[in-house]
Amino acid sequence: MSQAEDDSVQDAIVSRNRLIGSVVWLLLLVVVVPIWYNDPVDFHPSNTLNASQPATPVVSHAFVLPQDAVVPKTPVQTTSPKSKEEPAKLVEADLAKQSAEKSAKPKADDKKSDAQATESTQAKEQQGVIKTQAKKQQSIWILRLVAYKNKEMAEEMRSRLSYDYEAFIKYFPKTDYYSVRIGPYLDEAQAKKDQNELNRLLRVKSELVKITPSSL
Repeated sequence: MSQAEDDSVQDAIVSRNRLIGSVVWLLLLVVVVPIWYNDPVDFHPSNTLNASQPATPVVSHAFVLPQDAVVPKTPVQTTSPKSKEEPAKLVEADLAKQSAEKSAKPKADDKKSDAQATESTQAKEQQGVIKTQAKKQQSIWILRLVAYKNKEMAEEMRSRLSYDYEAFIKYFPKTDYYSVRIGPYLDEAQAKKDQNELNRLLRVKSELVKITPSSL
């Protein structure tokens, strides 16, 4: 017998065995499955719950906490008369403080006015000394710095300049201007030096004027 014939015989045997196995499994399914579904596991119609019967309660009696575990009630805090009086005292203290500040403010203003008056007196005294010395010279120089319509602005500028320069104010009634001036200078070179420095610092164009001592 040839090799091809042997292979065909083996294939036929395998096919036959597979067919027999399939038939056996099919018979088992046809016989066993209906029997299994007809009698399911742990299924008894008599075990259905009767709705008319009362259900057994889960807890037979209520549980009561012991007396030690009871949390005491927090008493409600009432506002005492003292707590009501405290805000009133604070308001009175604030009013007293404000009144004291108001009364102290005029005193401070008076001190400021006295200081300004003293400063003005000292400036006038120094100006008088310089004028006395200038009258001994044949010619002197005055630096016309800036003019204001407002007297307070002129006084403020003079006060700022008085720390480093001999500043004074000359009033012109016809034009109602207050001219802030520096001097008089006995040395023209010093006058020009101060003029250049002030022009640079104040960004103004001042005027250096030569006058006679008799015009002071």
